[in-house]
Amino acid sequence: MIRCCLLLLTVFASSLCLANTQSSMQGQLAPELALADLNRDAKIELQNFQGKVVYVDFWASSCFACRLSFPFLNKLRSQYAEQGFEIVAVNTDSSKQDALDFLAKYPLDYPVAWDPTGSSSKDYQVRALPTGFLIDATGKIRLVHLGFSVRHEAYLIAHVEKLLAEMIE
Repeated sequence: MIRCCLLLLTVFASSLCLANTQSSMQGQLAPELALADLNRDAKIELQNFQGKVVYVDFWASSCFACRLSFPFLNKLRSQYAEQGFEIVAVNTDSSKQDALDFLAKYPLDYPVAWDPTGSSSKDYQVRALPTGFLIDATGKIRLVHLGFSVRHEAYLIAHVEKLLAEMIE
């Protein structure tokens, strides 16, 4: 009986993970992103990454899974940057200091935008943190990924590699 319940729970959790990757935004052009850079006196705009595969990662300092995802995303960007891959982090904290304190513990090697009003989060229909949007070189959202676990790493790598390969074709 216990084994049966565990199996059902595993199947249910797996289906939730797959369901979480589906979104009405897939296949649509990504909404414009024009936010202040959290670390510099500059603006981060999605249009500046045209022609690249971009992973837009919404996160907050209160997000436990975010601290797990950051080392992986740093490695992913490092591995594929020369092939035309970029990551843009979008912090959703209302307090800039909370975000900066978090980044002091869990640094990122890519641009970090700040969305204190939640305007971009609304445009992207973010419902959970972290949420990542994998955008192809033409600006279309090809994958929406909610949450993070080390089990998701191979899945995300496969999607990034697929979109980078499409750029070559």
